[in-house]
Amino acid sequence: MKRNNKQESHNDLSSKVFKGMLTLAQGAIVARIIGVISIPVLTRLYAPEDYGVLAMYTALIAMVAPILTARYVQAIPLPKSEIIAAALFYLCLKYIVINAAIIFIIFYFFGDDFFKLIGMQSLAKWWVLLVLGIVSTAFYELLTLWATRAKRYRELSSSQVSLSIQGVLLKIVLGVFSMQPAGLLVGQFVSQGGGAGGLLRNSYKSLISLRDKIDKSKIRFARRYYWQFPVYRLPSEFLAILSVQAPILMMALLYGDANTGMLSLALSALSLPSSLIGVSISRAYYAEVASLGRKKAKEIKKLTFDVQKKLFMISLPIMVVLVMFSQQLFSFAFGKEWEDAGTYAAILAPYVLFQFTSSPLMKVINVVGSQLHILLLYSARVAGLIIVFLFARCLEINSKEFVVFISFYLSAFYILMTVFIILMVARVAKKPA
Repeated sequence: MKRNNKQESHNDLSSKVFKGMLTLAQGAIVARIIGVISIPVLTRLYAPEDYGVLAMYTALIAMVAPILTARYVQAIPLPKSEIIAAALFYLCLKYIVINAAIIFIIFYFFGDDFFKLIGMQSLAKWWVLLVLGIVSTAFYELLTLWATRAKRYRELSSSQVSLSIQGVLLKIVLGVFSMQPAGLLVGQFVSQGGGAGGLLRNSYKSLISLRDKIDKSKIRFARRYYWQFPVYRLPSEFLAILSVQAPILMMALLYGDANTGMLSLALSALSLPSSLIGVSISRAYYAEVASLGRKKAKEIKKLTFDVQKKLFMISLPIMVVLVMFSQQLFSFAFGKEWEDAGTYAAILAPYVLFQFTSSPLMKVINVVGSQLHILLLYSARVAGLIIVFLFARCLEINSKEFVVFISFYLSAFYILMTVFIILMVARVAKKPA
């Protein structure tokens, strides 16, 4: 009888967790769809150069915002004690304020030199909005993790959808009034961090009540106890984000705003299947391998092959269509001036195929490998991209040839990564349980 009660309790817990994940996923998917639906309108209001500025703005925020909290923010859901969790919250808030002040000073005094150095001179006059975007994104993530700890999933899901709608409407309205590229940047600012106010209102009372129970010793304890987040998690996440944003950054540095805008649109369109299907499959796969555990590596190996095969069968027809018809599709959907984005999409289609099939496998490293393996993989990806960049710069190849090299390298990387992870799983499977 007790065993049945325990089983029912476990099933109830699993059901609650699944419902929470589903609620969050629904918000993310709806927000993503809203963004995609708006693209054909926005590409007729904004030029490729404007999208290039937006791509650079988004890339810098994506890379810098996580640094502000030193990734202590990721530890907030972990403590059983609300006081320690709140200590982490205020530690992150302190870091955000200090680092925001440092970034402001750097951009104020050395902004022109900094943007010239990284080939993003077009962002120089928007540096204040960039600082605000970085800070609001970090603060929104902080409040999101606090809300996640409280299991306020419906609120988070609604926030994602609301921010997406607000950001899209702002981009369209400001575009109609010929505010280019300001409309894209302001809309992106709202969609990335504009929901912080709403989350803060719902968290304010609990945070203030806990603030009186926190002293410096508890903050020091939280910082020391979760030291691995700034030491290991921060460099891993930074390299992961850098590796994703590197093609945009390199295109901006080598070929200017218009080509950067074309590449940005191509990558956004190509990532749609991955963001809608791949994330859900990745979560389900991780849940399965985590439940099996390291001792059942043989089952994990079998599941991994099965997932790979199914993902390949899903994505192969999409890749074929993109290679054959992307120029016509992009020209029809986004306007004639975006035809080059279709060319980039056709070139990048193989890379997106292999990324789609292999990215979920990164999750299995948490079960059969270590965080060091993840760090090494991201380091190798970034190192290879740097080599491609130096190669392109030395040979002075054109933008389309550069995209060919990027696609070839990243395709090879994901194929080798898949082989590496499968061999890792196979090696663990051979060991006696």
